[in-house]
Amino acid sequence: MTTLPELEKIKRCTMPFRELNRVLFQLRTLDADRVGITPQQLMVLNEVRNNPGIGLDQLSEHVQLASSTLSGIVDRLVKSDLLRRERSTRDRRQLELHLSPSGLEKLQEAYDPEKSVLLQRMAVALEMPAQDIETMIRIQNQFLARLRGTEELERT
Repeated sequence: MTTLPELEKIKRCTMPFRELNRVLFQLRTLDADRVGITPQQLMVLNEVRNNPGIGLDQLSEHVQLASSTLSGIVDRLVKSDLLRRERSTRDRRQLELHLSPSGLEKLQEAYDPEKSVLLQRMAVALEMPAQDIETMIRIQNQFLARLRGTEELERT
């Protein structure tokens, strides 16, 4: 049985992650709302921009949303002419996702450095010394590897 001091330690270790996730979602929501889309749609548009031709399964892994949820988001983005579905030239059974010109415009509008709350706040956060940022990333990755039970794999 887990003791109360151990539960408190677990809470102290996990709360900053939860708060970071919450704040990032709030900031992404502000940018998405400003341009008339949902934060999930903004995340999908950004991922498709970074991975042109990505399929739904891969996209689902990248944005960490269930395929059924993602399918509805993609449908709405296609209907809004922000995304295009195209048959793969390599495998006609596969569908690829691409940003439409309107989708690229929407993404650029959302992440306009003059207006994007997320980019402005991240710029301030990233003023931390580079070594501190690298240490934070390393520790977060170690923590995640231990939670996943893959810390031995990560070391090799």
